[in-house]
Amino acid sequence: MDITILAAIRPGDKLELFYVNSLNQDIVLETLVYDLESEDSILIHNPVKDGKLYMIPMNAKVNVTARRQDYGVIMFSMELIKRQKIGNVYTIQCLVVSDIKKQQRRSFYRVKVYQDAEMYVMVDQYMEPVKYYIFDPDAAEEVQVNMKVSLIDVSGGGVGIKAAVPMSEGTFVYIKLDFIEEDDYLIGQVVRSIESYQYQGEYEIGIKFIDLTPEVRRMLTSFVFARQQTTRRKEINDGKN
Repeated sequence: MDITILAAIRPGDKLELFYVNSLNQDIVLETLVYDLESEDSILIHNPVKDGKLYMIPMNAKVNVTARRQDYGVIMFSMELIKRQKIGNVYTIQCLVVSDIKKQQRRSFYRVKVYQDAEMYVMVDQYMEPVKYYIFDPDAAEEVQVNMKVSLIDVSGGGVGIKAAVPMSEGTFVYIKLDFIEEDDYLIGQVVRSIESYQYQGEYEIGIKFIDLTPEVRRMLTSFVFARQQTTRRKEINDGKN
């Protein structure tokens, strides 16, 4: 069934806007829905950044994500039409210019990422990674083994890495990502581990995140969308050359 704006969005809902400014920089802004005018027209609060109104130029196009308990994460694009002040509220009239897509956890969009990351696993007395959730690693009898791994791809639901050793499915891992503004390690579970055909002597490992906070989920989604936009712009520019 097709999702409509009037069904999926409510006044007061939080939206994330992904915008590319005139300096070709990826900007992520948060705002709220002010009102719904029709199936393809939305009024939003003018976004605020660093305590000031962020004046996105009119006619700019932005990608949008929203999260609702009944729909999950939805995505669409819209064009900014008119900025106006209603009472004491600065609003922007927006025209929806794409279909609304529902993003399932199992089908998060993945982007390629090539950078190092810190990770550790807990191992038992036989040096075998444990397959149960260590809520307090410092208090556990198992030993923490630190390792350096390389990211291959990232999505809102997990990461792909390459490592020097294989890991059995079900193993819990603890990984730190530079682009997540959190001091704590993210908790994940191995869902796939195969010997790499591309990287000799390495193993490609798929990890799904568990128990993510809404804020960390937001940062992951923002990173993925920003990287997706960068990739698409590069493809467009390469096609023009």
